[in-house]
Amino acid sequence: GQVVENMEFRSRISIQHANVTFRNCRFDVSDQWAWHPADFDDASTAGAHFDHCDFVDALPVFGSADPENPAVITACRMRGTSNGYGDTMKGGSNFVLEDSLLRYEYTPSEGAHSDGIQSDAGSVANVVVRHNEIEVILPGTANGCLFENQGGPEMGNWLIENNILNSDGGHTVRAPNLNGWGRVIVRNNRIPRNYLYGPLLTNRDDLVDWSDNVDENDDPLGESG
Repeated sequence: GQVVENMEFRSRISIQHANVTFRNCRFDVSDQWAWHPADFDDASTAGAHFDHCDFVDALPVFGSADPENPAVITACRMRGTSNGYGDTMKGGSNFVLEDSLLRYEYTPSEGAHSDGIQSDAGSVANVVVRHNEIEVILPGTANGCLFENQGGPEMGNWLIENNILNSDGGHTVRAPNLNGWGRVIVRNNRIPRNYLYGPLLTNRDDLVDWSDNVDENDDPLGESG
């Protein structure tokens, strides 16, 4: 696939082919308003790889239409958007996020739902979130570090492991619309007790495997805190 490296993008981009790699690129659309100035969530993004990229003022949307060829995001930094939207990243199905830092660095608009990774309508399946630091410590935060807010036909098969997940929103990990499509594994994460209600919100405890998670003092942390 094509490799794009050491480039700066200051407008919305569209990927037209599979297996494209962006390496050491910078995405900054601070001179224009856009909901999703970096939208990589469609069939053409199968196998897209983002390696050591900096999303300075952008709300990227990651996903792939091919579960056998997910989008992979490695060692990237996502800072949110100056328009105050509140989220650091959008996530669909079929993506792997590793070794990255997600921290909103702007002031969110009043009433904004500030999430680390937000997934709106549609499926959220076949997702790996590993070795990241995701921080949502902002005035007026609404939800948490991840994940979805609405339901879809395929909800599940998530692996969330070895992350720092720090949120002062309602719940740190949200899985309120699981439907039996796949299990959710949450293990070996550090989850500070900054949440309002608990570390986990789910409608299906029987589909969640929660193990070896700790708080900021390395004390064991259960599903209810």
